[in-house]
Amino acid sequence: MLSSSVQAYSDPAQLEGEYPITKAQFLMGPTQYLLLRRMTLAHRALQAANPVETTVTEVATRFGFWHFGRFAGEYRALFGEAPSVTLGALKPRGRTDRTLFPSGETTWA
Repeated sequence: MLSSSVQAYSDPAQLEGEYPITKAQFLMGPTQYLLLRRMTLAHRALQAANPVETTVTEVATRFGFWHFGRFAGEYRALFGEAPSVTLGALKPRGRTDRTLFPSGETTWA
């Protein structure tokens, strides 16, 4: 289920009749505006997120993006970097405690 913030921005047909000035005011149609708005919200969320606790997929789905490859491509075109770079993708992978052996040693004897 979409969050209420995504539902409010996810149906461009609702804007067509109610806000005819959208195209003239923003120099784009409602669909393009909503895409740009959701991308900007996702960008801000990725900047603010903790990369150890959050994934790009979680942020993308929070703002209604379900085709992750398309999201990543459009994100890169708009912001000049991959969403994983914005998030700080250099997070540790696998074991992070550096303990490889039960005795606590980290090297082979």
